[in-house]
Amino acid sequence: MERLLPKTAQVLNEKSYSLNNNFWMHMLLCNIACFCFIQNATSQVGISTTMPKAQLDIQASIKNNPTNTDGLLIPRIDTFPGVNPTIDQQSMLVYLTTTVGANEPGFYYWDNSIPAWIPFKSNDHDWYEENSTSEPDNINDDVYTQGNVAIGKTNAFFPLDVVNDASSSKALQVEINGNTNTSGSIFVTAAEIINSNETNDTQFGAQVLVSGDGNGIHYGIRNQLTGNGTGTKYAMSNDISGSGDGRLTTMYNEISNTSDGEHITVHNVISGNGNGTHTGFHNQLSGSGSGERIGSQVTISGSGDGDHFGAHHNIYASGTGDRRGVENFVWGSTTGDLYGVDNRVAGTSNSDRYGINNRVYGPGTGKKYGIKNYLNDYVTGERYGVYNQINCYGNDKHYGTYNTLLGGSGTNYGDYNEVSSSNDVYASYNMVHSFGTGTKYGVLSTISSSSSGKQYAIHATALSTFDPDVYAGYFVGKVSFGNATNRYVFPTTKGLAGQVLVTDASGILTWQNASAITARAATPILEGLKEENKVLKKQISEINNDVAFLKQQVQKLEDLLNQKN
Repeated sequence: MERLLPKTAQVLNEKSYSLNNNFWMHMLLCNIACFCFIQNATSQVGISTTMPKAQLDIQASIKNNPTNTDGLLIPRIDTFPGVNPTIDQQSMLVYLTTTVGANEPGFYYWDNSIPAWIPFKSNDHDWYEENSTSEPDNINDDVYTQGNVAIGKTNAFFPLDVVNDASSSKALQVEINGNTNTSGSIFVTAAEIINSNETNDTQFGAQVLVSGDGNGIHYGIRNQLTGNGTGTKYAMSNDISGSGDGRLTTMYNEISNTSDGEHITVHNVISGNGNGTHTGFHNQLSGSGSGERIGSQVTISGSGDGDHFGAHHNIYASGTGDRRGVENFVWGSTTGDLYGVDNRVAGTSNSDRYGINNRVYGPGTGKKYGIKNYLNDYVTGERYGVYNQINCYGNDKHYGTYNTLLGGSGTNYGDYNEVSSSNDVYASYNMVHSFGTGTKYGVLSTISSSSSGKQYAIHATALSTFDPDVYAGYFVGKVSFGNATNRYVFPTTKGLAGQVLVTDASGILTWQNASAITARAATPILEGLKEENKVLKKQISEINNDVAFLKQQVQKLEDLLNQKN
């Protein structure tokens, strides 16, 4: 047997007989059968080779140019056997030619431990091509799965559950490279999160938890915008839309910590030399609901001694574009109030409190605005460039607007208003409501006595000739000039024809008929002249006495001179 099989393989190879020949096929099958039943046979069998490398080594007739019969046919069956194989047939291989139940055509092997026929190609796929139940067959296929996927861990609690170990500084990186579209007609998004759940529970578009006791800087979300393009750049842009009546908050930050370090809920840094608009924070709220709309709501609590910033923005750039620490756009068809910025400061401490505290630095020659408001629309509602309301019952001073201007050689305006309209126009409108006993001022102007140059506590100019009712000053009520102890008080009504203003000893001005006060006016004059005449006579008498005394002295001097001579 050991000599017979190699001899047969050699003959088949050297003579190049076809296996399709019945004679040689029968011989081959007989040799294989004989080999299988000889238990002590240890030789290897080669087909189309004289040097087999395994118990059975079948090679193609010509490797680089095989024929359509160079191969091995496994038994083909149209259905599985009615009686299952046994342990003796463990791993037996067949090819199913038709679909039998859930079993598709393909290779199957017998696993007696189950027992069942196991397909080489499993029908239990974990991933499918999108919008289908087809198994992916291309590296570029878009695929999906209906279970959770874990990376860096053995259990998955979320659709994508990623855990990073100490070997890497990033758990997830999303990057878009290349020039996707040069027309600017599409949005290029590195990552998009959509939460469309209709539950009444709290919903988060994204929730970030940073924990650890390290001393390094911790960021919940850190955005970096780099590049020299001229397009608009947003470190963060939030859009809220919908018709619901619930509260809408684009960003809600809450810090609870008792440490003495700085507490910053939002810290935005924008760098770059582009000429486009640079926006540290840009919020857009749209919708027709009647609920509150809050562009940004920040709550800071804690007993630490460090600075607390609801929003702290630093913008450094050398470009010529606009720079906005905060820019808010609020619009909609709602009947509720709209606030570009709504600040509420509360507390029990004795420290100063600022609803808005703006500091503008820089040596540039351009205009600098602590606050600049634009109101542009054509609706009929009231408009306020600045509206301040102070509700307090303390005894301290209250200021609706308090401006301090220090330094600079240019013109300084504590309050500068410019109004253009065809309707009623108030450059400054003050209304004071109070029930206390303290002094109340609609406008109080004070110029320090140490000031130099021309000084106008109030300077009003009204030179229009289009209407007869043009006044540089218009007062309704009492008008007084002077100070608390030396002043004139004008009447609140107009006088009759021919009447003149007459003051009394206390400075009260009243309207009087000119004819009735003529005699009264002449009598004091005559009495005054008489008094002045008496004074003059007394002064003349004193002068004459002085002249007589001088003459006596002169005579004494002359007598002394004559005696010496």
